[in-house]
Amino acid sequence: MTREIRFLVHPGFQLLDLSGPLAAFEAAGRLAAGDPYRLRVVSRHGGRVRSSAGLEVVAEPIEGAAFDTLVVTGGASDRYAAGTSDEAEIVATCATGIRRMASVCTGAFTLEAVMDLVLDQRRG
Repeated sequence: MTREIRFLVHPGFQLLDLSGPLAAFEAAGRLAAGDPYRLRVVSRHGGRVRSSAGLEVVAEPIEGAAFDTLVVTGGASDRYAAGTSDEAEIVATCATGIRRMASVCTGAFTLEAVMDLVLDQRRG
C-alpha cells in the first residue's frame, strides 16, 4: 500500500525542515519493497514558495484527496512560527482525512493552534 505524505510549506519556511524529512522518507522508500511512499510538497494555494534562505520550491495546493500523513514545516517567520490562525485553519480543515500529523521544529506551534481550533469547534 502506498502512503501519501504531504509536507506543508509556507513563506519563510526553514529549508532543512522540508529537506531533512523529505530525504528520510525518500531514502526509506528506496530501501523498501514496492512503492511505500508518494511524497508531495504542498502549500495553501500551491505555486512557488520562498524559504527563509531564499530558495523557492514549487508546491501543490494542499486541498485534494485524503492522504495519510501531513508534516508541517517550521520557519523563521514570526507570523508562521506563532501558528497563525490562517495556516492552522488549513491544517484543521484537512485533519479529518489525515491519519497522522507531525511537525518539524516551530511547526509545532501550528499544530498547537490546530488543536485549539479543533477543541473550540467541539465545544461549539
